[in-house]
Amino acid sequence: MKTKSFIVGIAGGTGSGKTTIAAGIAAAIGAERATLIDAESYYADLSHLPLQARHYENFDHPNALNLALLAQHLRNLRSGKPVNRHVYHMTIPIPITPLKPIYNLKNQSSREGSA
Repeated sequence: MKTKSFIVGIAGGTGSGKTTIAAGIAAAIGAERATLIDAESYYADLSHLPLQARHYENFDHPNALNLALLAQHLRNLRSGKPVNRHVYHMTIPIPITPLKPIYNLKNQSSREGSA
């Protein structure tokens, strides 16, 4: 019997405890049954910009994220398909390759990906 999956969105400001809450939920239901997604995995690719220009990008703006890819990944996860996410390290401004901010929950394509 296949268990229906669901998505829990956690919103809040920087330092508000979103990661702590998400980790607590995952621990409570069992880490093997949870997939944690963070917005940092969906930063738009800026590798086409010179390094100096990247320092002026606003990473707190919704346009900093590839929300269409996030929505697609949420749809895939919900239907039981795997996804490949990038891991971004702020000191290395390009993807290295492994949902928190409130604007992800306000974005219609992100919400549709979780529906």
